Amino acid sequence: MALSRVNYESDICNDFTKCSICFEDFKSPKCLPCSHSFCHECLKNHIESSCLSKQSPVGFSCPLCRDFIPAENILAELKDWANDFPTNDRLGNISQASQGNLCGGCQRDGEEEEAKQFCLMCKEKLCGMCVKYHRRLVVTKDHEVLSMDELKKSPIVVETRKSCYTHAEEIIRYYCQDHSIPCCTVCICTGHRKCENIETITETAERLRTKEHYKLFVAMGELEKEMTDIKNELEKNIADIEETSDNLIEEAEAMYTNLQKHIEKIKNEYLRKLSEKSKECRGKLQENSDSLGDKFSYLKRCKKSFNSMKEERDDVQFVREFYEISKKYSTLKDLYLKNKTCLRLMKVTSNFDSKCFEGMDYLGNSISFLPKDFHSLIIPMDCMKIQFIATVLCVAMYVITFSSADQQNSSSFLTSYAKHQNICDKIGWEPKCGKDCQGKAIAFHAILSKRLTNVPKHTIIKFENVEVNDGNGYNRTTGKFTAPVDGLYSFLWTYHIPKDSKVYLFGYVNGKPRASSGTRATNVQNTSGHFVAKLKKGDKFWIQIEHFTATIIFESYTYLSGYKISGC
Repeated sequence: MALSRVNYESDICNDFTKCSICFEDFKSPKCLPCSHSFCHECLKNHIESSCLSKQSPVGFSCPLCRDFIPAENILAELKDWANDFPTNDRLGNISQASQGNLCGGCQRDGEEEEAKQFCLMCKEKLCGMCVKYHRRLVVTKDHEVLSMDELKKSPIVVETRKSCYTHAEEIIRYYCQDHSIPCCTVCICTGHRKCENIETITETAERLRTKEHYKLFVAMGELEKEMTDIKNELEKNIADIEETSDNLIEEAEAMYTNLQKHIEKIKNEYLRKLSEKSKECRGKLQENSDSLGDKFSYLKRCKKSFNSMKEERDDVQFVREFYEISKKYSTLKDLYLKNKTCLRLMKVTSNFDSKCFEGMDYLGNSISFLPKDFHSLIIPMDCMKIQFIATVLCVAMYVITFSSADQQNSSSFLTSYAKHQNICDKIGWEPKCGKDCQGKAIAFHAILSKRLTNVPKHTIIKFENVEVNDGNGYNRTTGKFTAPVDGLYSFLWTYHIPKDSKVYLFGYVNGKPRASSGTRATNVQNTSGHFVAKLKKGDKFWIQIEHFTATIIFESYTYLSGYKISGC
């Protein structure tokens, strides 16, 4: 029984002095507001891993209790967050005291005596005799000496800083309103001698208590309410996306049962893209919701700390905490407003229209999502347009295959175009257009004729090597396509860029951005964009550079294609 008791107490000691992340003895332990402590390096790694996928993180969860821990400085890099938390010196002392049980002083003299107590100033274990002399010497008589049990039970106390940040030996007595910083007497006589708005710390505390405290508290409440409303909308939007996605899947299955087995491939492609885009929407919304949730928790922490300041009687502490919380609030609000425009809602829509087309059923379906490659452009765009024309199934297959190609080079594009137009000619299919229609299909294919370098933003890309221009809609001089007749048009562009470059190309209709494609290339790569829209006669479409100067765009594999899918 005695042996079992000794082992049990030893296990408790070992657990108490070891980091719960690495399970090793504490190394520079950092204490979180929830009172849990971890090695400095372990805490740093935990912060970086838990916040890596978050948008504009403002805090993290404790590895043990999962409580939200707000960052002291949310503008600092993640790797520096751990530096701002207080070092748990008491826990370090306990860890050091638990390593062996011999008196340090006696060991240096070649003797072995069991240590009974621990000096917090010398950070050394002492036997009974050494403690006796430790308290007699003038140099060490005021040192705090605790028994091992007292050391383990002693609370962790983070002392309030009352000394000047610049002159540690001086006490804070004044406040400089010009620089918004507490000062000591030396600061006032040196660095702040020319400042005009200097007041005592007592005057500052009184002013903050009577005027500023309530204003900031009300502002926090308003921001809290706005965050709550937006978070609720995001969560509801996620549920709506789920429900709508399920309905789209059911509709797709119903559509499939009414079609012939030769469109099996079409149905599978539809479901795949639907699943991908729904997942993309849910992921983006969940990311925004998580980010807003952290900011909301951060604000509640600030608000709670701010509300508890009313009972603070120490002027220095009150002023210090007031401006620290004010700074955190201002930083959080700026960060929130900066990212607020990205906290938009998404919607998945499906419109199935049944109408007569040459005596047969006509099925049109479109799915709208946010652009995939550029998260800050909140403009819904058609990502897939599928048409089934029962009387001309080969034409339907041509439309879907031709319009869904992600990247084609010039040769394959021309081959596909000629092949499918020949099919249309043989079966006698012609577009159902108005009196202004020019007859045959309207399509163009233009290639970049020369390499572009250092092209400023807002510049229209002119594809001067025009290989196909049926209907004469594309103008190589202006770089713009003008719709000859009303109709549904599809546009596809691809550009070739080198490693370590960033290029964003936007599709414009009549001067308004309607689609985007952008990338930061990690290697030499091609990037494509696709846009489908109903255009009126005379509407113009073009591609232009946005956001950054395009350092280089290769002429090879860089082209713009377009064609009219359906009648007017």
